[in-house]
Amino acid sequence: MLPLFQVSECSDTEFRGILGSMPAVFMALGISYVYLIGSFLPWHIVSYICAVLPLLNFVGILLAPESPYWLLVNQKFEQAEKAFRWLKGIPRATEPMTR
Repeated sequence: MLPLFQVSECSDTEFRGILGSMPAVFMALGISYVYLIGSFLPWHIVSYICAVLPLLNFVGILLAPESPYWLLVNQKFEQAEKAFRWLKGIPRATEPMTR
């Protein structure tokens, strides 16, 4: 899951609303999930299970590229183009995008 500011920078306008509401939806689902498994498992097993998703999220954030906007502001044009192409699923071109 990306931070909300990166969702607004990198997503298409047609998906921005639903992506912005995802943290609240996942928080409600997570609380329900913990109540459900907490009624069947001991607390220490529940805590181990609940530690898995934040660790996966941490690894996913480490693997995600920097925001193209941040890279452009910091004069890193080639990296910004590469990050933009990766986020939009555009294949690598032989010539750079115009600025």
